[in-house]
Amino acid sequence: MLANRLNASIQSHAHDELFILQLSTTFPLKLEILAIYFPPDHLPVPEIIWRLKQDDIHFQTTLVISLEPTTDLLTYGKDRTNLWVIPDSRALTNLLLSPNPVEVLTRLFATQLAIITLSPYQTRRIKNQRIFFFK
Repeated sequence: MLANRLNASIQSHAHDELFILQLSTTFPLKLEILAIYFPPDHLPVPEIIWRLKQDDIHFQTTLVISLEPTTDLLTYGKDRTNLWVIPDSRALTNLLLSPNPVEVLTRLFATQLAIITLSPYQTRRIKNQRIFFFK
């Protein structure tokens, strides 16, 4: 459902907890791939963080969707030194119900990721010229 709302396609899905989305070329930020991780209910925060550090998602921007995000888990989303975006229940509801989910997601990214992750500035071949020009 989220992939459809973001106009993305599911690139892979290794298990029920992890999905890799290919974002649309019209996505307004410098992100092509988004991992979505659904930690199992009642999994301790240290175990969630350990799993986020595994090779299959460690170097990818990852949206962590937990139905019961604890304060400890939400603290990791506020740490801009990692690539984890962890919405609280209000932000998750907004993402799922907003008429413009791409805008909601980009704002969520802006509050939880380092600017270098989001910046359209590219030092090599420009892959997505659309991020520089508006219609």
